[in-house]
Amino acid sequence: MKGGCGTKNDDNKSIDEKVNGLSEIITSKANGYFQRNVTYTAHSFTDYEKQHKTWFDAECRRKQSLYKQSLQTFLCHRNDECKRQFLQHKCDYKFHVRKVKRLFNSNRARSMNEMRYKKPREFWKIFKGPRNAKKDTDTLKSEDIFKHFEQLSQRMANDEPDVAEFVGGFNERERIDQPSYAGLDYRITLEEVRKACKTIDIMVHPFAELFYQIFDTVVYPKNWSIEVIIPLLKKQPADDPNNYRGITLISCLAKLFTTVINERLKKWANANDKLSGAQFGFKQKHGTSDAATR
Repeated sequence: MKGGCGTKNDDNKSIDEKVNGLSEIITSKANGYFQRNVTYTAHSFTDYEKQHKTWFDAECRRKQSLYKQSLQTFLCHRNDECKRQFLQHKCDYKFHVRKVKRLFNSNRARSMNEMRYKKPREFWKIFKGPRNAKKDTDTLKSEDIFKHFEQLSQRMANDEPDVAEFVGGFNERERIDQPSYAGLDYRITLEEVRKACKTIDIMVHPFAELFYQIFDTVVYPKNWSIEVIIPLLKKQPADDPNNYRGITLISCLAKLFTTVINERLKKWANANDKLSGAQFGFKQKHGTSDAATR
């Protein structure tokens, strides 16, 4: 590989071997600086339900009501004046909510800090139960979580046969010698990798060379398809696997590579006017409020 990523013998290595070798080098160097064992104990408050949104006072409700009314008026009468009033009430409501909530949290923290020294017993009574109390998650085994997400994956494959067919034939796809779009199929540049890395300007040359070989050979590394699913509890009870949503962690190199490809696709789509004016999802500087005001 070029760019200092290896020797001439690297040309005989597969994409997977090159990716694994580069990953091992990065991991071995990073572990000495960042690897550490952290123990974190999450505390819950017995008066959480009572304190939850008590800061949402009458003024907040009044501004919220004005905001909703102006939105309904704008949806019925789409003119500039209604739009101006809607945006004004929206900003006013959001600003006031942030201000009141910040003041409430500040006073709450100050009160608890004083209670910690002046009334330590009352302070510790705020926390729920003894430290060794058994949680609902103790009855939920990792096998149950694994089985739950495995069933979700199989259900998606059964409900969407096109997706299953695409994934099944991913490795058997023939390489396309003639590019479909000349504006997309060109060598990955150092500038693209630097932009994806943002403020980090190290190992840009080996990354660019590796990404180009993956893009040129149409071979996606197998290790990049291995993902770690972190179950996130969304609602109680905690011993029901159906109450967990999976957060998927993928390879950092894979995210860097897909960032490069995504930026190229966005640039090409904007230059060739391929995006509809009615599309707001995953579009920079566009949100739900923009869809309501169009």
